[in-house]
Amino acid sequence: MVGKRLAVISPGVVLHDTEEPQFFHAHARVAHRYRIGRVLLAGDAAHASNPFEGHGMNSGIQDAFNLGWKLALVVSGKAPPSLIDSYEAERRPVGQAIIESGDAAEARIFSSAGEPKRELIAFLSTPEGQAFAAMSEAELDFTYDKSPIVAEVGSQQSAPSATAVGYRVGDATDLAGANGVNRLHQLIAVPEHTLLFLLGDGAVSMTAEALTLLDTVMSRYPGCLRGYAVTRTGSAPDVHSLVWDKLGHLHERLGGNGPTLCLIRPDGHLGFRCAPSSLEALTNYFKRLFV
Repeated sequence: MVGKRLAVISPGVVLHDTEEPQFFHAHARVAHRYRIGRVLLAGDAAHASNPFEGHGMNSGIQDAFNLGWKLALVVSGKAPPSLIDSYEAERRPVGQAIIESGDAAEARIFSSAGEPKRELIAFLSTPEGQAFAAMSEAELDFTYDKSPIVAEVGSQQSAPSATAVGYRVGDATDLAGANGVNRLHQLIAVPEHTLLFLLGDGAVSMTAEALTLLDTVMSRYPGCLRGYAVTRTGSAPDVHSLVWDKLGHLHERLGGNGPTLCLIRPDGHLGFRCAPSSLEALTNYFKRLFV
């Protein structure tokens, strides 16, 4: 069965020196609690999943990253201890979803006679099937939209193509910044939260106002944030905290049709969006994250 699946996904690949096949029973379990006091579970200690779809390593790494940035803020005195509670609130539902997905994948693979289903093998030979398998293993489509530290404020509706709050933010290209950044994932590859003030086609006066707001917020939460004003007009900026979104890709990615505040977490998920922008709403949201 393994050889048939490999041949579909990677034609020409063969197995050598394989051992005699053995019966295998997969155990799928999730811990009842991810935290009790100062004891926290992550990775294989928190969940055991069916090996189909290859979830073990990715889910463990994402557990550790999710917990790591929160612990770092708490132990440095920059966040309240309650921030740690959001770890279980965010990651346990993902662990449960992985368990269910792995079991469902096994059911799709085998017929009642224990043979691999031909229609599934045919599906995996298509670009759509391979994209589905890659997304399942990468785990990039899970959301924290029900998290206590995720929020969207405002009356403006984001474009349907915009990243929803709680989801991991995809990349955006064709940026220009004084620090040499030309992609969103370069901009957010830092241990702090990234605060973006999307200005759209805002006037120069609005740009100056946005930079002043960012300076005020970052000085209030030192070591917690990196902030950038993002404009669709102008040219390559010579101000470190100003980014030119030359083709509007970043505005489209985050749904900033008008002045919009967006906060991207250290793990790359969109934690907060406010449109129209409001310093009061942002400050109220930060009470969940920082002290």
